Amino acid sequence: MSRVSITDFAFAKPLYRNASVSFYTVAAGVKTATLATLYSGQTGAATLANPQKLDSRGKFKQAVYVEVSVIGTIQGVSIPSHDTGIINGFAIRFRINTTTGFLEYSLDGGVTWTSTGNPDGQFVTMTYLTENAIRFVDTIAALKALAVPASAVTYFVRGYYALGDGGGGFYYWKSTDTTADNGGTVIALTVGGTGRFNLL
Repeated sequence: MSRVSITDFAFAKPLYRNASVSFYTVAAGVKTATLATLYSGQTGAATLANPQKLDSRGKFKQAVYVEVSVIGTIQGVSIPSHDTGIINGFAIRFRINTTTGFLEYSLDGGVTWTSTGNPDGQFVTMTYLTENAIRFVDTIAALKALAVPASAVTYFVRGYYALGDGGGGFYYWKSTDTTADNGGTVIALTVGGTGRFNLL
């Protein structure tokens, strides 16, 4: 299998100094309870400890590679525990299913394809995708501060506390959801009410 480097913690992030990061496998876009195998190189059998302890500058002490998609759970003394978005062992791939006409995505390099449904269970057609393109915000706080979406929408959050800090990910709006905000996979709006953003 091919391996990719986890770049999320390859550079200094003072907020994460001396934090611990556990990497879990992903199934159907959701974090499992299974720790992923971490490797010390792009090839070879040498593995690394999981969880990984970040150094005093908030970064890996050496390069870390994975063969599968993972989600990292960050724990540290100066920050609350939270999850990263999906870190892909394979690039996310998209295709149009020529039979159904629906947009599909794969998180495992094209082995499994999933129809991209909106949060209310309706399939996303190309017209829907054009009218409701993915939107971007820099932090979870910015996501929470949004007005209640008028329709199903997906946001890419580019960081947890700050742009590029390793948190965030793709979140979709589910208008009927009343699940408690957990600060990671389920995000409630500051204005309250029904509806939650869920980590894709």
